[in-house]
Amino acid sequence: MTLPMWDDGADGDAWSVVWLGGELLPGLAEVTTAPSRDIDVQKSSGSDGARLKDTGYQPAEVTIALRMSSQEQLQAWEALLPSLHPRRPGGLRQPLAIQHPNPNSFGVVNVYPKKISAPPPVDGVWTVTIECLEWFPGPKKAPKASAPKTGETTTDPATASPATIASPDYQGPPFNVGHAISMLTGPLKSQGIL
Repeated sequence: MTLPMWDDGADGDAWSVVWLGGELLPGLAEVTTAPSRDIDVQKSSGSDGARLKDTGYQPAEVTIALRMSSQEQLQAWEALLPSLHPRRPGGLRQPLAIQHPNPNSFGVVNVYPKKISAPPPVDGVWTVTIECLEWFPGPKKAPKASAPKTGETTTDPATASPATIASPDYQGPPFNVGHAISMLTGPLKSQGIL
């Protein structure tokens, strides 16, 4: 995967927009990704230092901040909100594919929205923040190991090379969206925000 430079003309626009669940989110997007590991710090009472126990990879936290400043952006947000709203009726929601250079550079390709916050508009710009967690299939139980018989070879699924993640194409669709980007970011540029 070749990441586009953020200040490289049309390719740099990929850093200003985000696609979530196949939908272009309105406004100017700022995406932050925080992958981490779960570290259990085991400290003994009355002693200095601690033992660290690595208990595995934690789902990355992905935060999407959308700055909207036009009626078109607000209408697009209202149309998308029911599919993202945490209080969505009908039970469990599905993870959504995310296309943006920041999370994709960390291998994050699917997220699960968990919280949406939106303070009042300031100076004609309304910022909506969507907090997501990386989604990936749950862990599978490792098969019981058995010694291969003489002359037999095996491929252990636990040690086989992991499947590669499909790299987004930042050069073509959906990032080649000149009109959509000008519609989404134009009001911010005209106000001198961009």
